[in-house]
Parts: sequence; C-alpha cells; structure tokens
Amino acid sequence: MKVKVFNYSLSVVDRLRFLYSCNQILCQAYLTDHSFVRKLEHMLYQYFSSEENSQICLPTVVNSATSALYIVFSTCFEIGDKVAVPNNTFIATYQSLVAAGLKPVVVDTHPSGVGISLDSLKKAHSLHRDLKGIVDVHIGGFISQEYDQLQRYCHTHRLFYVEDSAQAFGAKTEDGNYAGLLGDVGVHSFHLTKNLTSGEGGCILIGNQSHASLFESFRSRKSFGVGDQTTLYNTHSLNFKMPEFSAALGLVNLRNIHKRIKKRRLHSSRYHELLDKSKFEVYSDLSMKHQNSAYKCIVRAPQSIIRRLERSSDFTLTGYVYKNPLSQQPIVIKDHLEQKCFLSSSLYNSINFSQTHFCPPNYPEVLFTQVRYLAKIANSI
Repeated sequence: MKVKVFNYSLSVVDRLRFLYSCNQILCQAYLTDHSFVRKLEHMLYQYFSSEENSQICLPTVVNSATSALYIVFSTCFEIGDKVAVPNNTFIATYQSLVAAGLKPVVVDTHPSGVGISLDSLKKAHSLHRDLKGIVDVHIGGFISQEYDQLQRYCHTHRLFYVEDSAQAFGAKTEDGNYAGLLGDVGVHSFHLTKNLTSGEGGCILIGNQSHASLFESFRSRKSFGVGDQTTLYNTHSLNFKMPEFSAALGLVNLRNIHKRIKKRRLHSSRYHELLDKSKFEVYSDLSMKHQNSAYKCIVRAPQSIIRRLERSSDFTLTGYVYKNPLSQQPIVIKDHLEQKCFLSSSLYNSINFSQTHFCPPNYPEVLFTQVRYLAKIANSI
C-alpha cells in the first residue's frame, strides 16, 4: 500500500461553489484584493472573535505568510534591531527577518522542540541588551510551551512579541485563546498543506488599530503618498495583495475548517493509540497542555528507529518540523560569521528534537486503513 506524502480534495458541492465564485470574479473584472478578499477578512474576523478576543482588529490578508512576516518586521521594528527567533523553525521565519533589515538572535527551544525556551531567551538577552522583540513559533500546530511565561517576560522588558502561527490555525490554549492572538501580533499561513488553504496566502492578526491600518497600507502601497500626491512616495513599500481567486478558495475551505481539523486530530489520536509506546511518543493535547491544530502529527523516537523508517520503501513521512534547524542552515552559518545574525552558544534542545522526531501522514484525506498500515510498519521496525 502506497500512502501519499500529501493529498488535497474538494467535494463536488465545494468545487461548484468555487467555480461559481470564479465566475463572479471574472464578471466583476477586479481580479485582486477586492470583494472576495474583503469577505475572507470578515469571515476570519468572525472565526477569531470571541469574548476573550473582543479587541481583535479586522485581519489583514496577504499573498503568503512570508509576506505577512515581512510586513510585521518592516513596520513594527527599525532596521538593525535585534529580534530573538527559535532555532527550530522554518527558514522563511529567519529570511523574512533578514529581508526586513533586522538581526536575528537564534535561541534554543523548549525541550519539546516547540516554542522559545525562556531560559535561553534570558541568556541571550543578557548578552544582547538591545534586543527589541521575539518571534515565537507554534511548531506543527502545537502551542509554544512557555508562551505565558514569555508573555510576562516580554511585557516586563518591553519586548515586542510576534507569533509565527503559520502551522497553528485552529490551535487554542487551555483557556480558549487562539494561536495568533497570544502576543502583540500573529501571522497565519494559507499555504497548500495548511489546515486552511487558499492555495497560497496568509494573514496578520492584531488588536492595535493603528498597526492594523499600517499593515493594510503596507500591503498595497496605500497612504504612503506625499500629501495629495498619490504617485509620490515618502517610504518603502511593496505589493503583497492576495488574488481574488485565492480568497474564493480560502472561503470555501473556511466553511469546512472545523471538519478538516477534526479529521487531522482524529488521525493523530489513532497514531497515539496504535504506535508502540515503548518505542514512540506521540504528542497530544495532554502531553503538550493545549489544544493543538494537528497540522502535523509529531512522534518522538530514537534516531536508530527513525533512520530505519527513512530507509523503508513502505513507510511514508510527511517531512519534519524540522530536520535541519537554523544553526545547520548554510546561509545562517554564513550570516553568523559575518555578524548579520547571532547564534546562542547552547542549542541542545532544538538540535536533539530535530534528530529524534518524525511526522507520519495525518492530512484529512488519508484513510484510517492507511494510518493503521503505517503504524504496523513502524511497530515492526
């Protein structure tokens, strides 16, 4: 039995909804950043709004999560500012910091591999007293394990707290707060493989209206003109607008978001039940304290077992989160040598995690028979 690394499908009804929306877009003639993007922003606002999050502003939808991060870093910091980032994250988090002219300070993660380690941040801050903020990352859809302590530390030391929630759409804390609304600003991804997809895309969440307006302006070069001269600009900006077709697909998938996340979580729980607990540790809500979005099913195992799984032609892996931390990326090492970034002296937790975990398929389209088949192969290793 061959199990795909990833699969995506729409029901016949949802395909018709999407095609109908595409026809509407063609009839309106505005193909980007128009009515469907506005509707997606309003639907996202309704999704995230609650009594706990009553101060959230209208989300700013853009063409990718990397763009969203770049907008945040460009508008919330000054060129040359130092910002802490966990060693275990996708390279785009780091690259968007550098692209915005900032200096990353790479710190270690919590022993679980999920989120910044408070102890590592404190040590880095003692060496870099001019640190201006942090980028905390909810890896695999699991809430950063020390987010509440990081919140307090950032508040005390006036550090700007950015959440990279690219993989955590739908994840919640124990008290019901969504990932992306725990810090000063949060970013989500709508990439193909994510819980909510628009093919490609992302959004920014914030409770500060002045920042929200700035994000919206930066996205499409609005309000940057000199006086009434709309073709003269007094600051740098780029084009990060989302196409209407992407927004239409995002709206179709948002209708089904709870069902898709539920399926991911169900598959992850099945791996938890089926995998041999003497060999494997499957991350769960109980072990990780919060309600995860199940973007990835994270399984810890000895390196020897993981190597054998990698060599198996029968076993399917959906990648890692991540196999190569920032400290092993050639571009990061080069930047460190040129003092464009700073690597903490101890990164043990993140490096150990990168070598001792794997992620079996848990996307909504995978079948229970396939999950059972993969668990059987893993147990036989």
